[in-house]
Amino acid sequence: MDTTVNIRFFEVQRQADFPEHFSECLSEAADLDLAEREVEIQENVVLRLERLEEKSRGRILAGELVRLQSQNLPARAMPGQPLQRLGVPSIGHSTAFRYDRSNNILALQMGRNGITPARVAMYVQEVAGVDGFYILPVISQEWWEKLATERVRALAFRVARPDRLDSVSQETQTIIEGLEAMKQAGQSAFIDMSFTMGRSPEDISSGFARRLVRWLLRQHEEGEAGVKRLTATLRNDETRQTETFPLLRAQVGDRRKLDLPDDDPAEAYNIKDRFIRELWQAKRRAIEEMFPPNG
Repeated sequence: MDTTVNIRFFEVQRQADFPEHFSECLSEAADLDLAEREVEIQENVVLRLERLEEKSRGRILAGELVRLQSQNLPARAMPGQPLQRLGVPSIGHSTAFRYDRSNNILALQMGRNGITPARVAMYVQEVAGVDGFYILPVISQEWWEKLATERVRALAFRVARPDRLDSVSQETQTIIEGLEAMKQAGQSAFIDMSFTMGRSPEDISSGFARRLVRWLLRQHEEGEAGVKRLTATLRNDETRQTETFPLLRAQVGDRRKLDLPDDDPAEAYNIKDRFIRELWQAKRRAIEEMFPPNG
């Protein structure tokens, strides 16, 4: 069965005073019995670490997470027979991943029935009984450098549900509170917000630009808040031109149509893992220039 598999790259961050490593929490989950790995992280959202393997002398953790669906199950349709109950309590939706211990980079399969980065963090924290992880997109090297070296004159975005935005810092919490207040006051369908320098000779700081873009890209991937637009306006002093660029496709990743077997989940995982490994090798140099390995 031909299936389009979409892989995106993320950086796993942790609070400065948080001692445990993401890989240690994954390993703790893998040490549990399969049934003990099943965790309801939200109402009717049950996740399980299906498998975890060490690669490259322990530097890489490759694995698969599964979301167990027990509600709204499809019916069983047999040839020449009426629809019947499926006959099983749940079905599983697979999400393949790879994680690099040396620079905290996570390659994650994204999909409509898959597991979002926020839920990955929630699952790992719940299983390990800890708190302190959040996961942000890796943007392309081109945009990583542009936001650091070029003059950022404006950042703008549109959001439908600011109450569904996920805060990762006091900075983002302040933005969320402002958006919620504006939406409530105006009772509007969307809120358009822009940070702009106008006629000021100062530019938006590169640190803030990178943080805001990565945070909003994650909200876009999660799909909960309805982030529909994200742009950056840059000024080129040599040409004296100002240009606005769309950024919703700035995250590192790729998609490929794969021939996945219908009834062999282990082989389907192996095929997806090979794709992730190939993509990892293709993107590795650029990613490591942005996020150097720790030794």
